[in-house]
Amino acid sequence: MQVVADRKRKARRILAVVPTAVRVEANLDRAAPRARFFNSLRIGDLPLDGPTANIAAELHRRHTVSVPDAHVGAAVASFNVDDDITVITSDPQDMRRVADDTKITIIKL
Repeated sequence: MQVVADRKRKARRILAVVPTAVRVEANLDRAAPRARFFNSLRIGDLPLDGPTANIAAELHRRHTVSVPDAHVGAAVASFNVDDDITVITSDPQDMRRVADDTKITIIKL
C-alpha cells in the first residue's frame, strides 16, 4: 500500500488489478465472506480474455512458468510502457522473466 500512497502524492493515476488466474491459484472467491478485506481494497479483476490468453500462452511456453505467472506477464505487457508497474509476488525471479524488457517494480511477499 506504500506504493499507492507514494503515487498518490505524485498525483499519478493508480490502477490496482489482480489477474483472474492469480485469484484462482490463491483460492480467492470474491463472493466468499473471507474475501471481504480483499474486496475493500478496490482491486479490480483483469480477466484472461482471448488476446491476453495468447500472450500468456507464449510467455508460458517461452519461460516455463505457471499459468498465473504467465497471466501476470501478459497483464504487464498490456499496460503502457510509460506506466509505473508494480508487481506484488512471492516469486520475483519469475516476474522478472515474464515481464521481458518491461520495467517493473517488484515487491516480494
